[in-house]
Amino acid sequence: MGNQPCCGQPNESSTEIAGHQVTAEELEKSNTDTPTYTDQVETTQAKTEIEDRVAVPRPPPPEGWSSVPVPVQQPAKAPPATTAPIQQPVPAPPAMTDGAGGVVITFETKKKEQKNILFKKRPLGLGLSKSLPLVVNNVLEGKHAKELGVEEGWVMTMIKGAKLPDTFKDAKQTLAEATEVLPMTG
Repeated sequence: MGNQPCCGQPNESSTEIAGHQVTAEELEKSNTDTPTYTDQVETTQAKTEIEDRVAVPRPPPPEGWSSVPVPVQQPAKAPPATTAPIQQPVPAPPAMTDGAGGVVITFETKKKEQKNILFKKRPLGLGLSKSLPLVVNNVLEGKHAKELGVEEGWVMTMIKGAKLPDTFKDAKQTLAEATEVLPMTG
């Protein structure tokens, strides 16, 4: 039988705990199986940490206890939305392209103002410089340009909404091509 206590009698390898004889083997086994105070504290702390992360609802306070409300910080309200004024689209000058509507030629006046002139027939009645910039040298009496109010000294800057080419030859050709669709009048 070895070191086992017999009939409740202590032997060399047993210890009395709370009035009971316990062998060293039983004592060692109980030390690993039975949670200690430290184990319980660690388990409680871990459980609390998990509850905090998972947001497990806590039980209500015991009856008779008052719970103190914790103020909840509300997110800052955004300022009221303001609406920018709706900008109306700027109408393009009438008939920037050739065709039945005519051809728009833009001039810079002597006062540095931009004027869009809608030519609807040929001949235009303009005498232009022989180099860039295309300056109106002469407005012929009784012709279309005179009727439209074009004045000497104005500088031609655009044809059909596009800037004039960089060379005199190309600018002259662009003007001729743009206006060739206009009807010819006396």
